[in-house]
Amino acid sequence: MSRAAIIVTGTIGCGAVRRALSDQRGELERRFPSFFTPVSRLDYAFDTEQEEIVKRVLAKQAGFFGVECVLHGGAGGIFKTLWDLGETLQSGLSADLKLIPVRQETIEICEIFGWNPYTFESPGMTVIAAEDGYGLHSALLDAGAGNAVIGTMTDKKARTLRYLEHLRYIDKPRP
Repeated sequence: MSRAAIIVTGTIGCGAVRRALSDQRGELERRFPSFFTPVSRLDYAFDTEQEEIVKRVLAKQAGFFGVECVLHGGAGGIFKTLWDLGETLQSGLSADLKLIPVRQETIEICEIFGWNPYTFESPGMTVIAAEDGYGLHSALLDAGAGNAVIGTMTDKKARTLRYLEHLRYIDKPRP
């Protein structure tokens, strides 16, 4: 097993903001000023142009960068997507929670409702494992797609997340 880098494009937790806009708009409007972007945009954090850039770069250069797996942010959020990445590659992984791209307003909205943004679907988010992850990271940035290298695949079985000096295991998703 290679020590492929794990790259995340897009941002996580935007499904939570969409849910809040759909189900709790009045509460958001009461708590935040009118210029607060998520309150006024139901398409919050879903950048279709960026998603197309990621698709184009991968279509043209996946082999060059040694892309081993590409997964999209569905139900269960980034935690489930990382679990699925380990399952797909039959590998462990180590990722840094602080490096996972999430917008501050997403965190603030989730705090109001007691939600965990890391467990919400993230339309537009892609998780990629690539042998030359830093090369792919640069190519994506050069093309205009924001992304972050958040960790690596490992030879161990454990799937872990670091946050400062704390280490936690990614739990197997529940059905």
